[in-house]
Amino acid sequence: MLSTNYELRLDGAPRAGAPRPDDTGIAVYFTYKNRPMVMARDAFDRAEENIRSLTLALQALRSLERHGGSTMMERAFEGFAALPAPAAMKPWRVVFGWDDGEPATVGAIEKRFRELSKTRHPDMQTGSHEKMAELSRARAEALQEIGA
Repeated sequence: MLSTNYELRLDGAPRAGAPRPDDTGIAVYFTYKNRPMVMARDAFDRAEENIRSLTLALQALRSLERHGGSTMMERAFEGFAALPAPAAMKPWRVVFGWDDGEPATVGAIEKRFRELSKTRHPDMQTGSHEKMAELSRARAEALQEIGA
């Protein structure tokens, strides 16, 4: 089903002489592998151009389906869906064990990051990818907070 904001006649064709709507966005609703889907497009100033853009996108998707690309994509996205949800993020001061009275400077943050990396890096016995990712995220948050 194609959805637009154009005024239509009873037969579904656009009404002649009707003003062009402000919103020329288009949406296509369909079912794919028993799942309802929608694709929308509003990048262009005319509905015809948005319809053409969706037509080209659907043709490309059908080509992927014909040549096996959709199976590869589904497998890749199944892998993403299997990833665990990210844990609740701790504030950088907690991750770094930062004393509130301690001044936060670029040098001090980098020094603490290097110290903690020695035990949290995945190559170390007590480390892991998750611990290192948390430490890296905390470092980025700390540097952003101080404007570095």
